[in-house]
Amino acid sequence: MHTILRLPDVKRSTGLSRSTIYLRIAQGTFPKPVSLGGRAVGWLEAEVQQWLQRRIEASRSESSGVGATLGAPHNFELENHYNLPILVVIMWFPPPPPKPLPAILVVDRKHPGTIEYRGKTAKLTSKQFWLLAALAETPGRCIPYDTIYKKVWGDDVVVEMQQISYHKTQLLKKLRKVAPKAEVAGLITPISGEGLILNLRTEEAVS
Repeated sequence: MHTILRLPDVKRSTGLSRSTIYLRIAQGTFPKPVSLGGRAVGWLEAEVQQWLQRRIEASRSESSGVGATLGAPHNFELENHYNLPILVVIMWFPPPPPKPLPAILVVDRKHPGTIEYRGKTAKLTSKQFWLLAALAETPGRCIPYDTIYKKVWGDDVVVEMQQISYHKTQLLKKLRKVAPKAEVAGLITPISGEGLILNLRTEEAVS
């Protein structure tokens, strides 16, 4: 049968701090722990006792031979001659967060009539601007046609479906002047009988 010691028991038995124990394990001068499952580890008591016995014998041997070994090379293992552990502090600074990429589409409601697409300005009609603004509020999600009607034409105006389709087509024509045609072609997707989707991620559209 083997007796397992957890870290607090090992610290009490050896007088070493947690950081010193793991430093010596990395140096190969202290018994390695055994896995107990999950993230739990422990040390065999017999191995810890053997390590202690070797330290006691080495310490007494050094004390009895101080005169004979004076000036001889000594293997200094981050401890002083009183066998007191030295605290090793490792400072780790996380890397700075990555800078956010600039938005692909910027729709500034304070300046209706113009938008920015990949840093280039495009001029739009009022209907085209507010149609794009409605879609840019929640990019990547289907905006119902009823919502588009209210945001572009208001509550009291009856609008045929062809009007939305027409303004969408004209809007994409304007964007082709400042962006690649292939990219613009897939920018807005109609969902039959439901609404329109602006195919951008949330961080790519500012409205």
